[in-house]
Amino acid sequence: MKKIILIILIVLELSIIKIPSYKELNNLAIIEEIKVIKENNKYTITLKEIIPIKENDGINYKYKYYKESSNSITDTINKLNNQTKKKLYLKKAKSLTTNIINSNNIIKELDIKPKIINHINY
Repeated sequence: MKKIILIILIVLELSIIKIPSYKELNNLAIIEEIKVIKENNKYTITLKEIIPIKENDGINYKYKYYKESSNSITDTINKLNNQTKKKLYLKKAKSLTTNIINSNNIIKELDIKPKIINHINY
C-alpha cells in the first residue's frame, strides 16, 4: 500500500512541476552588451555576443556584433532573432547604453536586468 501511494505521489509531482526544456549552450547567443538608439522614430539595436573559446591557457573570448533597425523595439529584436541562427539570450546582459531618457521601458520590453545603464546624448 505504501509503495502505491509513493508511486502516485511521484507521478503527481512530475505532472505538476514543469521541467524546463534542455537548450544546448552552443545554440544560445549570450548577449553581453545592448545598445538602443532612437533616431527619427526608429530604434537601432546593437547586440554584442560573447563567445567563450577554450584554449590551453584558459578561456579567451571573442565577440560578434548584431545590428538592426525598425519602428519598435520588439520588431527590431525579432529581426535580430531572424538574423542569427542561435536563440538570443538577453537575461545576462551586463550593460545597456541608450539615448532614451526613460530606460525603464526598454528594460521591461527586453526583460533584462543590466548592472550598468549608460545614457548618451546623440
